[in-house]
Amino acid sequence: MKKALLILMMLGFFGINAAHANPGEKTKKEKTELSAEDSEKIEQLQSRFNEIKAMDFSTLSKDEAKALKIELQEIKAEGRNNGLWLSTGAIILILIIIILVD
Repeated sequence: MKKALLILMMLGFFGINAAHANPGEKTKKEKTELSAEDSEKIEQLQSRFNEIKAMDFSTLSKDEAKALKIELQEIKAEGRNNGLWLSTGAIILILIIIILVD
């Protein structure tokens, strides 16, 4: 009984449900419009990012190059969506733990 429940939970977790699969229908995401401040900030970040990428790092000192690389990392981090990411290994580990607990 527990194994059957575990299998059903795993199928639900991975989204395997053949009864509701409809490849012709795609989900529509609502587009959110950015405010003027946000779009201006994005343009500034993109221009600074392109400016740094165009620089020749070989002419800079180690400290300057390091500071620019840190600034690039901060710009990239600001542009990413914050979300939950699970690697394949983490998912397998979680499943193994669930099976062993059973």
